Amino acid sequence: MKKAVVLLLVLTMVFSMSAALSNADSGHYVWNHTGSYVDDPFNNSFRVGSDKPLTGNVDFRTDVSFSKIFFPKIWATAHGQVTIEIISSGTSVFTSTFTMYNPLYDSGDVPNVEVDIGRTLPAGRYTFAVSVPEGCYAFFAYGEGPLSDDYVEYGNGCMMFGLWTTDSGEGFIELGGSGPVGDPGLHIAGCNLSFENDVYVMYAVSGDYFDNVRLLVWNSPQSGYYFGTQDAVLTPERTQTLQGQEMLVFEYRGLAAKQMTDDVYARAYVKSGGKAYYSEMRKYSVLQYVYNKTGRTGTASSSPALIELLESMLTFGAATQRYARYRTGRLATDDFYQVNVSGGIISDLSSQGLYVPGETVTVSASEVNDGGEAFNCWVDSGNTVVGTGVTMDVTAGTRNETYTAVYGLAQPRFSYEDRGDGTCVISGVEPNGAVNIIVPGESPDGKIVTGIGDAAFLGCADVENVVLPESVTSVGERAFYGCAGLSGINVPSGLSAVGVSAFENCTGLETVCFGGDSAQWEEIDVASGNGCLEAAGVVYGFYLFPSTDVPITEEPPVYKKYFTMSFDDGITQDLRIIQILKKYDMPCTFNINTGLYGVNWSAWLSEAVASPGLQHVRFTKAQLQTGIYNGFDVEVHTLEHPDLAASYAQYGRSYVVNQVKQDEDNITGLTGIRPVGMAYPGGLESSTSDAVIRAILENSSVRFARLAVNAKKPYKFEFPEYWMMWYPTASIGGGMAALNSLADAFIAAEPADGDLLFYVWGHGYELDQFGLWDAFEAFVKRMSEQEDIVFVTNAELYELFKDEIPSWKN
Repeated sequence: MKKAVVLLLVLTMVFSMSAALSNADSGHYVWNHTGSYVDDPFNNSFRVGSDKPLTGNVDFRTDVSFSKIFFPKIWATAHGQVTIEIISSGTSVFTSTFTMYNPLYDSGDVPNVEVDIGRTLPAGRYTFAVSVPEGCYAFFAYGEGPLSDDYVEYGNGCMMFGLWTTDSGEGFIELGGSGPVGDPGLHIAGCNLSFENDVYVMYAVSGDYFDNVRLLVWNSPQSGYYFGTQDAVLTPERTQTLQGQEMLVFEYRGLAAKQMTDDVYARAYVKSGGKAYYSEMRKYSVLQYVYNKTGRTGTASSSPALIELLESMLTFGAATQRYARYRTGRLATDDFYQVNVSGGIISDLSSQGLYVPGETVTVSASEVNDGGEAFNCWVDSGNTVVGTGVTMDVTAGTRNETYTAVYGLAQPRFSYEDRGDGTCVISGVEPNGAVNIIVPGESPDGKIVTGIGDAAFLGCADVENVVLPESVTSVGERAFYGCAGLSGINVPSGLSAVGVSAFENCTGLETVCFGGDSAQWEEIDVASGNGCLEAAGVVYGFYLFPSTDVPITEEPPVYKKYFTMSFDDGITQDLRIIQILKKYDMPCTFNINTGLYGVNWSAWLSEAVASPGLQHVRFTKAQLQTGIYNGFDVEVHTLEHPDLAASYAQYGRSYVVNQVKQDEDNITGLTGIRPVGMAYPGGLESSTSDAVIRAILENSSVRFARLAVNAKKPYKFEFPEYWMMWYPTASIGGGMAALNSLADAFIAAEPADGDLLFYVWGHGYELDQFGLWDAFEAFVKRMSEQEDIVFVTNAELYELFKDEIPSWKN
């Protein structure tokens, strides 16, 4: 998988930083860019004001929480004010205004500015909105050296700033970019069918990269097609050059003969850095393939043998449906017709589908399209207005039909004649280029429109469709005279009178949609000169007017926060840990060495960590057989705790396999549950290798393995890129102050861009070593009280996300 390479650079400042250094013993600044201090900010700086926009925005992402901002070397117009606003997810979280004035030089040349936020903001994405008064300037310095493509430049420079953090790790700030990976551009480029041996659907997926892409499949419509709701997760079968580019090919197998008409919903998916990326959703079926190849919804195949085969498939499919009494209302041999939607969606969030005549299909559009244009109406394949509400029910007929959502048409101008009784009539219309006109039900001053006045549409030759409001009862003389382009009109059931020659010379009028029945239509008083109206076809009981229905939209995914803990070695302090965990109903994972039953490492450990009297005694087998770990997750830690990479080099593959496999088998015998994970002895990245990982995966049930905290990127609320290289967030040995600070950030975090994971690990002896028992219990209690956090064991988390995250590289 492609990874963003984040280079942490430490900036050595060569100018006064007294304000920052005063807190050096309790925290530090992390910087957005490296380099030397620039003495001349005029040529190399982020600039705001006067001949530049008065406000400049800088987007950045921080992986550490922060409570202060440090701006080295700001220059501004003397006495000018600078406002710094911090914005998170569109919401202002902090604003500060300060006057840039240096009395020593009677100018705005200020060596540095430290801004105390007054509280700690969690890691995440933010925007600095920097503004100055009109006519003023402000320059922000930056470091020398090349700027990466991820940094946002403004004018001819880049702002330099630091964030104050008490995090002891190597947090970083990244300007611009889109996190660990950009949008991979997943796209289902095509669907096909294979039926030579068994019947299955093939999907071709394109994208910017292919590592860890999966295909999610659903067998029924969903309100949102997101990971966790799918019926199947597919891995790619192969890569293949299609349409001139390399694509992944997936195969969805297992379709029964009775499922010829079943729709299959599929979506390509990949997750990286805790954020999910999806392709569009594609709906497909055996029936759709057959209809495409037989020419009913596409260009027919030139092979008579293929068409004969496909027709036989439908016959066989219908027979199995009847035999199994499966969806007999949609037999494969029935006549189906396609409903296509352009500019909107069908209720299953697709854009097309096959339906038998009489089936009702709900189509929906947005109130405003991506270009900001307002919804106007729906038109069918003949460009006839068939709906004026964003949501519309249509009935499948006996032909393929396309319904198009029309946006942003030219708006006609209406003139009104007040009748003096709270009502009015339309006295004139200026189409202004509009061809589909929806007559309003009220005038701008609230009068009800009850009629179309004499000659109101006279000469509107280009108007094609007109929808009259439900309140209209009369159409005046010559109202639509000469509207030769008028092909359809929607008329309410309350219409009672049509004036002389109201529709004379409307030679293109083909369809009248009337809200009443045929008897009501016959009762309308139609004056002479309306032969075009009388010759048109009338559709009864079908009347359209704008509705207030809410369009169906795809809901955004709901991301969650997960918390897990693990303790290593299987030592006697685990008993006290378990008492605390049970008190607060907190799940946990324990990694044990079953080849070291009862072994006492106390003397060695006490000397190694310079803590006299420290106890490290493993449980005996007899003790473990009493069920000490019942109700908890027990995973592999190897038989005897060797360094696996060094052992592989010295003793070979079989030694490593035996250390893992025998521990796995022993744990299965103790607990009755076969473990699927482990913790590497020592926990360092150097403790394992590609060869070690492949040996474990090929010879055991282990599918995930935890390391110690990543020293280069500590304190991350991230899921692993690969399960076999799983870095936790923090350790008990790092101290409860750090854990509580992380808990603050985790509890406050809102996972808008992806799931978050807080993983704590340690050894029970560390709670003795540092006197942390009371603080640990308080930490567990506090975490357990958070209702928006999902608490899981390591194995449970793996089961939830094993289809998203691979165990190891392909």
